[in-house]
Amino acid sequence: MLATRRTRAAGLAATVAALAATAGDLLLLWVANAARPELSALPPPPPVSLIAGYYLGVLAIPLYGLGYWQVAEDIASGGRRVARAVFLLGLSGGAVGGAVHGVTGLVIHADRLLGAAGDDPLAVVGR
Repeated sequence: MLATRRTRAAGLAATVAALAATAGDLLLLWVANAARPELSALPPPPPVSLIAGYYLGVLAIPLYGLGYWQVAEDIASGGRRVARAVFLLGLSGGAVGGAVHGVTGLVIHADRLLGAAGDDPLAVVGR
């Protein structure tokens, strides 16, 4: 019963983290796209949007590993090796995702410092 409560708590924490990370993604998208000429109808984001979006994603995305731990615990009866692989791959994906989110936030910040008028996000990543 204790393990079930722990895995449920982990799943709930991962869900809350996913919601927070989604809010962070949306804030970064708003900041990055508000300067694009073809999206001039977007209202300007509040000044704190970039910082809030950055930290929401960087801190929350790695917590996806808790959700993968919950899944690993649920499938452990089918094989510990598979369960361990699911957990480690999920944990790694969360770490990489958090790093990518952080780099994206830094690129948006650098573009704003340079006074960039806004560009296609894929072109920015390509640079």
